Amino acid sequence: MSRSTGYAVVLALVLANVGYFAWRTWIAPPAAGSVPWRTPGAVSVPAVVPAGMDTIDLAGEVRDDLPAAMPAAPLPVCLQLGPFAEPIATAEALIEIRSRGFAPTVIYPPEVVPRRWVVRIEGLPTEADQERVMARLKAAGFSDFAALPRETRTYAVSLGVFSEPSRAARRSAQMQAAGIAARIVPLYAPVAERWLQVTLDPAVMPAGFAPGTVPTAAFAGAWRVRACDSVAAETAR
Repeated sequence: MSRSTGYAVVLALVLANVGYFAWRTWIAPPAAGSVPWRTPGAVSVPAVVPAGMDTIDLAGEVRDDLPAAMPAAPLPVCLQLGPFAEPIATAEALIEIRSRGFAPTVIYPPEVVPRRWVVRIEGLPTEADQERVMARLKAAGFSDFAALPRETRTYAVSLGVFSEPSRAARRSAQMQAAGIAARIVPLYAPVAERWLQVTLDPAVMPAGFAPGTVPTAAFAGAWRVRACDSVAAETAR
């Protein structure tokens, strides 16, 4: 086919499309609501929506069938009981509070400065676990460690007592580099102000329990009660 013949064919096709468009637009337009490419008499079939697709909310849509927002649950109440200065009085109060089902924490005011810092490996369930940890320390090249007597429920290993927090931090970093989790625990003077901190569920708080009062329904003893302050805390052992 020559080039001129090809041009003629293309031109004929273009004119045919233009003519059909003009006929459907001005001479015989489709009925309102019909689809031009649908076969006459065809029945519309609803599209099947995959499971879960009908619950997708598009951006900007507002759902009016959602339940009302639930009220926020009340936050736990943190209180401090004290103050205590003597270790014996603190121990007696710890026993009493624990007997009532609470987990007290010993805290010290910010102005009370620790005298020493000890690096410890804690939370060892049995004496055999304690021995295994010490064997691992020895195999890793450490020698300055010692087994500590059994505490409330677990065993611990001391990795040294330091007079400066920076030295304790370096010791802890050495343990971390060896893959051993250690904790720095501040040591305070035996006679120092301390408080016992407890956290209570507001849903089960005793009647009349409020800062500044003695909650005799939950505790025994003439202790002051105050809201928790931002103080350093040491988990009671």
